[in-house]
Amino acid sequence: MASLDPRVVTGSSVSKAHGAPGLRVGWLTVPDDVLRQRLMVAKMNVAISGSPLDEALAASLLTNREVFLAPRRRMLATALDEVRQWLANERGRLQWVEPDGGALCCVRLREEAFDEEAVARFWAGLEEKELQLAPGSWFGESSRIFRLGFGYMPPDCLTPALRAVSSHLDEVATRNL
Repeated sequence: MASLDPRVVTGSSVSKAHGAPGLRVGWLTVPDDVLRQRLMVAKMNVAISGSPLDEALAASLLTNREVFLAPRRRMLATALDEVRQWLANERGRLQWVEPDGGALCCVRLREEAFDEEAVARFWAGLEEKELQLAPGSWFGESSRIFRLGFGYMPPDCLTPALRAVSSHLDEVATRNL
């Protein structure tokens, strides 16, 4: 995307691109040299450096990527397959754009199944159900959208978590489709 126009800036991180939660090391792709310099100065004014431990671990991860990432890639593929199947079963109530990679996806509550009151009930009941979903409003999106991390929890926890979300959807939906 950054190659489309010098004003386009893309960003990513080790935690998002490689499913390594907790490592807060990222990068920007900035084609415009002047903008890149301005962003570097702004970064230095905000934080002189990132965590040296995070940077060392991220460097080790990237240097030895196949040793670390091959098992992680298999786990993420299995988890994505499970989420894909779950969302196929929930297609009347939920929609998504399948991710090309990474350990999370964004899901939307369908308007046909959830009116605004149902969306509010959805968010109000998550804590009681011990479900942790990131609301779209955190990212400038609609409250109908939530971020679902499928690569962070142990594989044996994903199935019960998805069932719990479905159960919660059953309780709050305006109409079950």
